[in-house]
Amino acid sequence: SWSEITLYNFKGLNDGFGPGSELVFDNAGNLFGTAPDGGAHSAGVVFELSPTKFGWRYKVIHAFTGGKDGAVGSLGLLLFDAAGNLYGTSELGGAQGVGAVYELSPTSRGPWKTTVLYDFRGTPDAAYPYGGLILDAAGNLYGTTYFGGQNGQGAVFQLTPGPNGTWQENLLYSFQGGTDGSLPTATLIFNANGTLYGTT
Repeated sequence: SWSEITLYNFKGLNDGFGPGSELVFDNAGNLFGTAPDGGAHSAGVVFELSPTKFGWRYKVIHAFTGGKDGAVGSLGLLLFDAAGNLYGTSELGGAQGVGAVYELSPTSRGPWKTTVLYDFRGTPDAAYPYGGLILDAAGNLYGTTYFGGQNGQGAVFQLTPGPNGTWQENLLYSFQGGTDGSLPTATLIFNANGTLYGTT
């Protein structure tokens, strides 16, 4: 037989509501995810669920403002690197209002530090990322966007870390619509040879 345990009931207030992304564990057994709505600024949240002897403790680690830090958590799961930093995409917000890639880093004092790594600019650049990110062995990030690209039908992008915390975007592919496909929402995967796979 199977039994269900509710870890947390969203209230639809500052805790956010409508979570649609997958959850990801850290090495300590804490769960992390996003909710696209609610939060202190009504622009979505990134949250953490931590197991305790009294049940699971819920905490918002970032409330999107809807401005330069982004708005609305994506459909893709968050990504941890080896140092314990979280990476994700916001569907909206950013400097141009068409989404951003962000990093959340734990600090010794408790609050997580938020850094926007890249602001999408819209066609011919990418725009509106809905999927999550993946990381290769060299530290490059890869993802998809629902709109933008050379044809406005969505794109596949790469972000490469540079000096002084800067990141360089490389647009790997712009979908053409029709039989080529368009409007990807999926998180990409690698095969053993480094080939990327996804869906539109």
